[in-house]
Amino acid sequence: MITICNNAKRNTMINEQRNNDKQFFLPGDVVSLRQDVPNKPTMIVVKKVTKTIRTSDVKNDFFQGIQCMWFTTTGEIVKDTFNTKDLLKIQ
Repeated sequence: MITICNNAKRNTMINEQRNNDKQFFLPGDVVSLRQDVPNKPTMIVVKKVTKTIRTSDVKNDFFQGIQCMWFTTTGEIVKDTFNTKDLLKIQ
């Protein structure tokens, strides 16, 4: 009986931790790269990127990443898609 209780508590703690680790990004959020790289840009989230795959009249949407936009040092606009694990919300 003690083992079942301990396992239930452990599973509850794991589920709470997973829920707290989720990071959601909305268009307009200011983000940066999580990795420590030189000249890492401060970016603005543009949209969520998904890919639709149809198989025998069934549509499945798969999440590809978050599209971000930033300006280079020369003033050019750059857009690219990043994994959510690679992004860190600044504000």
